[in-house]
Amino acid sequence: MSATTLGGEKKRAHSRDQGRILLISEDAHVVAHAAALEGAGFVVAGVSGGAKALIALQRTRPHVVIADARLRGISARDLGRVLNDAQEATPLIMVGDERADAARRADAMEAGASDYFEVPAELALVVARARQLVAHRQLVDKLRAEADRDYLTGLANRRRFRKALGQEVERWRRYNVPCALLLLDIDHLKKIN
Repeated sequence: MSATTLGGEKKRAHSRDQGRILLISEDAHVVAHAAALEGAGFVVAGVSGGAKALIALQRTRPHVVIADARLRGISARDLGRVLNDAQEATPLIMVGDERADAARRADAMEAGASDYFEVPAELALVVARARQLVAHRQLVDKLRAEADRDYLTGLANRRRFRKALGQEVERWRRYNVPCALLLLDIDHLKKIN
């Protein structure tokens, strides 16, 4: 797994446990804080503008999004709505150079963010909050994966089958392409198990 960092060079993720953070800002001061996030063990993918964030969300599949409160191209409120309306909601942390008072934090949370932090003054809190949200997201992903698989065999269970079947039927309806379902019955399966 690799992600393009802010400098454009490729950086290899050392393990699946590394958190992926999408940093969205046009402000060089905010972008400069990517080094602190990388130093904390995160894989950081940067985006220059707010409109490009929607494309980068699908490509990088981040655990957490950290966005400048003054985005151009897409408002912070619209970004929060997009992130929260997705099937697997991605946590959003808003940052900016304005003072992080109770009113600003409340506005950020109303827009769909987890919190608002003043950078660089509260950079350590941004890293700590990102670490907390990444750990939570990884736990949810792990539990979701375990819920879709049989514990003994590791194969997809009935719940996963029904979900995949529903997606394939939707694809068949949308694109009008041939679709088939093959059922197999294996004799004496108990002897194999």
